[in-house]
Amino acid sequence: MLWDKGSSMLRDHELSTVSKRWFSFLNFALLILFTVASTGVLTAMSLLASAVFRPLPYGHPERLVVVWETNASLQVGADDIPAAPATIMEWRSQQGLFTDVGAFVGAPVNLTGGGTPERLEGVRLTPDLFRLLQVSPLIGRTLVDTDANMAQPVAVISEGFWARRFSRGDVLGSRIRLNGRDHTIVGVMPDEFSFPIGIPLSPFMRAPRRVDIWLPIVWTPEQAADRGNHSYGVVARLHDGVGVSDVRAHLERIATERDRQLLPSQAGWRARVAFLTEELTATTRPICRSLPSERCCSSSARVPRAPTSCSLRCADASANCRFAPCLAPAPVTCCSRLQASHW
Repeated sequence: MLWDKGSSMLRDHELSTVSKRWFSFLNFALLILFTVASTGVLTAMSLLASAVFRPLPYGHPERLVVVWETNASLQVGADDIPAAPATIMEWRSQQGLFTDVGAFVGAPVNLTGGGTPERLEGVRLTPDLFRLLQVSPLIGRTLVDTDANMAQPVAVISEGFWARRFSRGDVLGSRIRLNGRDHTIVGVMPDEFSFPIGIPLSPFMRAPRRVDIWLPIVWTPEQAADRGNHSYGVVARLHDGVGVSDVRAHLERIATERDRQLLPSQAGWRARVAFLTEELTATTRPICRSLPSERCCSSSARVPRAPTSCSLRCADASANCRFAPCLAPAPVTCCSRLQASHW
């Protein structure tokens, strides 16, 4: 009898210990979930405030459009594919549609030389993008068309990098060593300009956390004629009186004519054009749904597909398509002609 009583007390003690451990684990798990959920809500609210309530830091943003390439025959898990240089040059020649067409791509660079080496978040862009966006530097100048052809490379830096690295001292004309080559600093952009942060990106493009430096895109004639290097985001400014429907119809006619001159494996590429402001509304629509009011969202806004995680490059050279990468965790469903590669 004593033995049975002792055994019962021992079992009760063990059950009590196990229960306490489970309750401790449950409380810890709930704390983690609450923290993650709170962070998500704050992030969502921040994105909503940035994209909807805060005005874009560009001149007449209602005339800005984003342009992507699409190809219905490629099953890559996303509709918006970065543009190829040859296609961008083709769009730039449509002077009746656009006042300017600018391209950009992420370009992290290594800063060496004087001081502590640093990995900088860089962006390469066509110099006309500054003019297209109608933005002004804090000091110095922005990039100009001739910068793409100069023997001495130039750079425009952010106000944050200027303060961090140069303590807001004299910086214009200074040289910094990027990827082993000297670049001359010609301007500093204010904090409110952080392009392309805030611009809707293709799922195949890497979204930077910040931007330290802007460098000109330099294409050789061979690179400018490349229809396979799908790496570049595109922003354009419409002429007054030109609508998105006009641009779509015109670019569709150009693409149809182009297909007649290309191999079947190279054909099928089309342009998707949308107002920048509408794309930002589409991006924030899922956030709006979680809020008490949906007044900030357009009922017809397009919700982008989830981004993918790998860059793509054609296994068959005749397929003539390469895509830049992104950093999102979701897997991509690649078609038989494509294989993963690095940016």
